Amino acid sequence: SSIWLPSASMRRATAVWRLDQAANLCLELGMRIPDDLAIAGFSGLRMAQCLPQPFTTIRMRRRDIGKTAARNVLKRLSDTPVERKVNFGFELIKGQSA
Repeated sequence: SSIWLPSASMRRATAVWRLDQAANLCLELGMRIPDDLAIAGFSGLRMAQCLPQPFTTIRMRRRDIGKTAARNVLKRLSDTPVERKVNFGFELIKGQSA
């Protein structure tokens, strides 16, 4: 994936929804997180722990998602109806980046 930074003539970005390369790029450009740019990640806890400051991220229950997906595949193979919508919930891990 790529990171797009607006030119000086355009409205300045105020948030990024990527954790991987955004933080290091912003720091290299002299930006202060979250003063100049808010950054939030999605299921990036391992990566967030390796960055220079605690980052905000959303944690999802991947194991529950995987189990439900596998169960639904087996149901579909046996022509058993499956639920169309499943809510797994999430946990917001508040850091200092947003």
